[in-house]
Amino acid sequence: MALVIQVFVNSNTNSDHICSALFGVRKSYYVYKLAESLCAEESSIRSAIERWMESFAVDKGHMIYSVLECSFWKVVLDHLVSDGNLIVDPVNVKNNVDKIMEDWTKKKVVPYNILDSWQHQYLPLEYVDDKAFSRVMDIVSYENLVCMVKDLPEDKTAGLSGITNEL
Repeated sequence: MALVIQVFVNSNTNSDHICSALFGVRKSYYVYKLAESLCAEESSIRSAIERWMESFAVDKGHMIYSVLECSFWKVVLDHLVSDGNLIVDPVNVKNNVDKIMEDWTKKKVVPYNILDSWQHQYLPLEYVDDKAFSRVMDIVSYENLVCMVKDLPEDKTAGLSGITNEL
């Protein structure tokens, strides 16, 4: 879009008036260009949002991972050594890997019979009073809880819960 400026000068026109008018025109031109660039930026933002929305509708998982900037590493298992045997058949490799993963994630059954060499580690210590931990499981009163929370240091990073010490 071109901007055409015409200045009419007659014999009574003061040069200060002309300079002032030209400065106003120049200022208007800059405001116009700024508004034009803001409109283009807004249009660009709108089109990006529309693309993101379309991408989210098509593949939510990919969209979420790209927003979170997640990356994945792919592991290719084309062979496996199990019990000293080399397995190269893809079906057998998959079945063996599935079995290994299933066994790995199963709940472990811990036998109750502790090795004799560890038995002494679980005996009560003679120098610790029997009543030392008697109140560990007592219910904490609301007043004590508030008092403890108020005594916590401030300006500390929140943990996994996202809760800070500041009340």
